[in-house]
Amino acid sequence: MHRIIPNLITSGSFESAFDDVDFDDPDFLYIQSLGESGIVPSKLSSFFGTSANGSQSANTNSNFLPESYLSRFDLVNWKLLVEYPFASELDQKMLSKNVHTLDLSAWPDVTASVFVDLFGGDHSIVSKVFGNTRRLQHHKPVTKAQAAAALTSGRMEEVVRDELNRLEAENQSRLSAMGEMMEELINRGDIKQYWEVKIKKEQDRGFEVEKHLQDVLHELANERTDQEKEIADLLKEKSALERQNQELVCLRSEVDGMYDRLATESLEVMADEENLEKLSSDMSSKHQAVTEAKSYLEAEKEALTMLRSWVEQEAARVHERAEVLERAVRRWRVPAD
Repeated sequence: MHRIIPNLITSGSFESAFDDVDFDDPDFLYIQSLGESGIVPSKLSSFFGTSANGSQSANTNSNFLPESYLSRFDLVNWKLLVEYPFASELDQKMLSKNVHTLDLSAWPDVTASVFVDLFGGDHSIVSKVFGNTRRLQHHKPVTKAQAAAALTSGRMEEVVRDELNRLEAENQSRLSAMGEMMEELINRGDIKQYWEVKIKKEQDRGFEVEKHLQDVLHELANERTDQEKEIADLLKEKSALERQNQELVCLRSEVDGMYDRLATESLEVMADEENLEKLSSDMSSKHQAVTEAKSYLEAEKEALTMLRSWVEQEAARVHERAEVLERAVRRWRVPAD
């Protein structure tokens, strides 16, 4: 009679209590029932709805957050609201005087159901779940063991005990029936015959497996021989490659030597070219000097030629004058005689 039934079952129409729990969710009916009953705050409550302890508060709980951790306060509050549905009619102030929980004032929304449970002392659900403690630490997440203890305490404790007794009785009845059936089968010999047939099948299967194993081993031996041959061929190829590699190394060394010699000879040729360029430059300078000297000598030769011609002409004139003078002297001397 304490079961909470959602509107979906009774009326066929519903409004989702939480935005993050769809109708396809396997736990939709249970979460929807908690939201519709007001045990868990949801968007079904009015903007200024009445909370579980009778106070007026704004409601913005549109998400259930099924993957988040469950706090100790939420576990205790939800469980006690289900356990004590009519506790709001009690005097909350009277109950709070006999409760010795130090951090009770830090709880976000303490309901009368919590005071009713804490008033029970060691027999309360809080004591059964969290032990003999005076600080609940409401913000801490609960463990699976604490959640299981809370769900199986209170009114559910007797239900769980009856269910366990029923399951134990059904198990004992099942074991008794199985024992009787086993005894009957043994007396009839069906079990022996069944196991003999099964053993025969297993033996035949074992022979087939053994034969298949021998075939596989033979194939593996052949494959191993082939692989050994391939490995020998690969080793030969490896040796040939190593020899070729050694020859390549030798050739590379010779090429490097030739390259060094060519580099040296190239340097020498470049030096010779520089020397030839210098000699060519010197020869050009000397040739230019010789050309200039030749031109100077030719000019001097032409000047000497001209001087010689002038001298010869002067000598001829002097000789003519001498002859004239000599004739004049002769003429002058002749009359004197």
